[in-house]
Amino acid sequence: MSIAGFDPSGGAGLLADIKTFEQHGVYGLGVITANTLQTEDRFYSVHWIELKEVLKAIDVLLTSYPVSAVKTGIVPSFDYFFEIIKHIKKLQPEIKIVVDPIIQSTTGFDFMINPQGFKNFAGLVHLITPNISEAMLLTNNNNEQAAAEELSVYCNVFVERRA
Repeated sequence: MSIAGFDPSGGAGLLADIKTFEQHGVYGLGVITANTLQTEDRFYSVHWIELKEVLKAIDVLLTSYPVSAVKTGIVPSFDYFFEIIKHIKKLQPEIKIVVDPIIQSTTGFDFMINPQGFKNFAGLVHLITPNISEAMLLTNNNNEQAAAEELSVYCNVFVERRA
């Protein structure tokens, strides 16, 4: 299941996740956290979905389908994200959660303020997949290697080399 933003150009977020799931022979489910208006090279706007609506959609999907893993994307804050994680773990404690910490779009739009809040719940997730810039922002550490090592104290980490 993907819990992410809707990118109408299909290059990121929920649509990209679902395409990836299908390429690997996995049936993908989706919950939208944000409705964005963007193209591959320009970001126009974001409309955040209310947390209660996201939690309701998670309830419906997790109680209706067998889900073994959840991948997350953009969220407006770590408080919002923490509520999602707690809710999933309450419903299915063994589910694996993969976090793609989208802090900024490739076009420069900032999605999240205070990215250091990740450490508050990192132990609840299975894997985090930041790029180098995101790893450094999450840890407030300007050394790439040290930032990745700091994150690995909390959970599994796969750091992408692209910035």
